[in-house]
Amino acid sequence: MSVAEFVKNLRPNNSDFGMKSKALLEGKDFPTTRDEYWKYTRLRKLTKNEFSQVETGFSSDLSVHWNEEYQNRIVIVNGKVDASLSNHSLSIETGIESVSAIPGKDEINDGDDQIFSMIGKAYAEDGILIELNNQKDRDLVQIIFVNTQNGSIANSLIKIKASKNANARVICNFISEGAGVGFTNTYFNLNTQENANLELVNLQAEEQNCFHIQSINGEQAANSKISVWNFSSGADLIRNNVNIRQNGKNCDTHVNGMYYGDEKQHIDNHVFIDHASEDCESNELFKGVMNGQSTGVFNGRVIVRKDSQRINAYQQNANILLSEKATINSKPELEIYADDVKCSHGSVTGQLDENALFYLKARGIAEDKARKMLVSSFLEEVIETLPSEDLKEYVVSQMAGKISLLDHE
Repeated sequence: MSVAEFVKNLRPNNSDFGMKSKALLEGKDFPTTRDEYWKYTRLRKLTKNEFSQVETGFSSDLSVHWNEEYQNRIVIVNGKVDASLSNHSLSIETGIESVSAIPGKDEINDGDDQIFSMIGKAYAEDGILIELNNQKDRDLVQIIFVNTQNGSIANSLIKIKASKNANARVICNFISEGAGVGFTNTYFNLNTQENANLELVNLQAEEQNCFHIQSINGEQAANSKISVWNFSSGADLIRNNVNIRQNGKNCDTHVNGMYYGDEKQHIDNHVFIDHASEDCESNELFKGVMNGQSTGVFNGRVIVRKDSQRINAYQQNANILLSEKATINSKPELEIYADDVKCSHGSVTGQLDENALFYLKARGIAEDKARKMLVSSFLEEVIETLPSEDLKEYVVSQMAGKISLLDHE
């Protein structure tokens, strides 16, 4: 299908970078499974729908999502910042012009996932630039993205800059409501200056008649740290692209994910970490549970450049298939062009441990409860990578409604 057909009902934003992105989309078709980067992800279930920029309000009770510890709150409805529901004391700019400096054609990765980023840049109606400067404590920010569905496309452009020595944590909740289909298309640009620490936690929990594609592009200066967590379930199709380049010495990068698919859901995680400087480290841990006829994808690519010596890079993907019709496609990749490195990757997929299940049932635990205990124990390793007990409890409470086998008692 052509991109032109897909965006025929959308209004371009006419910004300079938006028009450049629109021009780059001309004559393009959506990738198919013949394209290596989309080999396991069929976009037809998304592209066969018609979407438009919907103005409809919403009725959801956002209080069930608020984390009381986070006093800086931003609400984005169908891609537009809702000032009446937002409350913060940060340095924030809104409007397309605020994100005009985000990368254009020459992205951090090799461009294979750029088609949805370009759609977002060309047709987003709003943007938000968040500058985080807290050096003494930590900036705590929560963003709730709402898609009202009924054919709504929510293009969101978010630029987050962590200044020198800044420390910040951003939680993003993605929810949807309403009849019909919805499409959440989000682009994050992350920038950490020297010695900054930026944590981004994404809770993707839309309804099953919603589609979710997210692109995160991050760049790190020397001695900085970026940590990203993607917790994914709920939507019919989820695609997460995380691309991070280490531009300075002593960078630390962590990208972790937990995903649960049921019925005919499709969840795809693509991660690319570019070690473009020396004396750096990266860690990836992704765990998935697939049930019903769901499909999962993990593609983790790490590249160590020629002059990037003394690199530690670790990558692990583990999956459980709860159904004979569920599938997972895992492809860890390492490209190493330096000789003084420590790099490893691993991938394992299996079924629920029948011996452990029998052990629990033999001690009087009902099978449903026993299965929930085993799945929760399997996923706990990802949850434990979160930096605080309060955050762990909050994430589990928010995702339990979408992950039926996640133990939350």
